[in-house]
Amino acid sequence: MFFKTLFKNLFSKNSTAAILKQCVNNLKTYWILTLSIVAFTLVSIFFFDKNITEFIITQKGDVALFFSGLGYILGQMHYPLLATIVLGLFFSFKNIKDKAIVMLAAIHAMIFAGIFVQIPKYLFGRARPFHGYEELSWFNNYRLFGSGFFSYKYMSMPSGDTITIAATMIVFALYTKNKLLKTIFFLTPLITVFTRVHISKHWLSDTLIGLSLGFLIGKSIYEYYNVTFIENPDFSFKK
Repeated sequence: MFFKTLFKNLFSKNSTAAILKQCVNNLKTYWILTLSIVAFTLVSIFFFDKNITEFIITQKGDVALFFSGLGYILGQMHYPLLATIVLGLFFSFKNIKDKAIVMLAAIHAMIFAGIFVQIPKYLFGRARPFHGYEELSWFNNYRLFGSGFFSYKYMSMPSGDTITIAATMIVFALYTKNKLLKTIFFLTPLITVFTRVHISKHWLSDTLIGLSLGFLIGKSIYEYYNVTFIENPDFSFKK
């Protein structure tokens, strides 16, 4: 019943519409924060994106390489999925139903974010840092329509790894009441932010937008699952 409920929600028009609506509501609720993030990102793109990105890329110390490797692992899709299952099993909830719902929400957030991020990647068509370090090179994919495909090197904005790990970890952070775990979950995506810039796959602004969108998606899915499952006394996996 667990997997039936998971697939039903992943591919349901109603659940997708409800989550997108919650995303919009959160943007309206936190409109000052939203505008601040957009403004800071624009400033970053036009004034210090290239300098900070190049500075991070040149860091070759042991600490930088350690966190870069760790962030790469965390950013891959199958690692957040594994972490979701393992961490979900040890969550301090009173019953199996709540533990299962936490895992459902985190897996849903990971997959939803991974699919959603492809849209702005294609639309913006921003060149990655390893492709000539042109931070203002945008909308390159539209030149490829005639050849029938999009190029990986023009899919920099936003960072897919960052949005995925952020959406997954924010679910855990919001559900757990343990302050230490909550702090770890909130900070974990920052490691991926550093990594994606360090290995020349993204500009700093790409990861900032990815981080913000990941938090937005994770929080919206957390709220959706609260209303639909945890706070719904009639819900049961046995149905």
